[in-house]
Amino acid sequence: MKKLIPVLLVLCTGLFVMSGCKKETPSGGNDGTTPCEKKDWYQDADGDGKGNPAVKVNQCDAPAGYVLDNTDLIDNEVMQTATPLLIKFTGETCPPCGGWGWEAFEDLYNPFVGKGLYWANYGDGFSSNHFRGQELNASNDAIDKIENMFFTNGAKPTFSANGKDFAQSETNAINEGNALLGTTPDVSAVLTHSIEGDELTVNAQAKFFNDVTGKYYMAAYLIEDKPVAAQSGHADGANTAHHHVLRGSLSDNAWGDEIVETSTTAGTVFEKTYTVTIPTTYDKAHLDYGIVIWKRTSNKYEFVNAYSTQN
Repeated sequence: MKKLIPVLLVLCTGLFVMSGCKKETPSGGNDGTTPCEKKDWYQDADGDGKGNPAVKVNQCDAPAGYVLDNTDLIDNEVMQTATPLLIKFTGETCPPCGGWGWEAFEDLYNPFVGKGLYWANYGDGFSSNHFRGQELNASNDAIDKIENMFFTNGAKPTFSANGKDFAQSETNAINEGNALLGTTPDVSAVLTHSIEGDELTVNAQAKFFNDVTGKYYMAAYLIEDKPVAAQSGHADGANTAHHHVLRGSLSDNAWGDEIVETSTTAGTVFEKTYTVTIPTTYDKAHLDYGIVIWKRTSNKYEFVNAYSTQN
């Protein structure tokens, strides 16, 4: 028997070499004895405990940053960041708008690419009604209402920043925009967007970082870059590619939807979903989206903060 022991040891050694002398883990198992129960886990990028229904994995255990909940339509964290609003009030039949005002608008928005919301507002006055006639939601008349609220100079082009009219001085408007960048806002916003066929969906979220009083509105706006139309004073004439044209408000109201009626406290979050049909005259490849938070005092809307996808 003593002579057989080495042989058995060799056999066992051979088994270790071939299979490790271990029990195989069952297919799909997680502990070597029983199969695991796989689940759908959803990415929670903003850490609010709710997951993004569009980003999921199917496995036994939750990966880091994933949860079972799938009800978060806006899985982006709202940052307490100030975002200025810069507007050129202009018109298709305004020669200075297509002349010196063309480059002046470029000078206005270029410093704010990636950190500001900006658009060209083709309201009434020096207008062929080309862009007004293609407004996303003509019933709310957002293009004209915004012009009537903030265009006070009477001559076009006029440059505005954060709801203040700086007439023909894009430099003063730039200074106003830069001044806002250095502030800490009471409220900020974020959005996500998707397009299926001709249907656009924008999910918007506003978060208050401080206690506030007053009426607050949240509005979502659609902007198209490079739509081709005639422009007086521009060398391209009837084939001018216009800069960052406001196409309109996504809600029934030019100023969006009321989110605070009288007051709210720090940490409060408001969400809205906007769904619209994109007109066939718009180029989906050149669309941008913006959120503006307005504060209403009597019949006046004051700019508070913005969010932009322009970069």
